[in-house]
Amino acid sequence: MAQDQYPTIRIRVSPSEYKRFQLLRENGYSAREILEKISPNSPINIISKKTGEPIQIPPNIICKKNRN
Repeated sequence: MAQDQYPTIRIRVSPSEYKRFQLLRENGYSAREILEKISPNSPINIISKKTGEPIQIPPNIICKKNRN
C-alpha cells in the first residue's frame, strides 16, 4: 500500500441506509465526515456544501441489528 492511501473499510448496508449516505455524499460530504457527525440519540442538522441548504442526519444512520 502506498503511503498516501488509507485502508478501506467496507460494510454492508440496507437500501434505505445507502440512500441516506448517497443524499449526504451528493451534498459534498465524504463517508468519513458523515460517520464523524452521526449521533446515536438525536438528529443533527448540517448545511449542504454544494447548495447551502440545511440537511438533517437522522440518528443511527446505520442501524444496529439484533441477531438472535
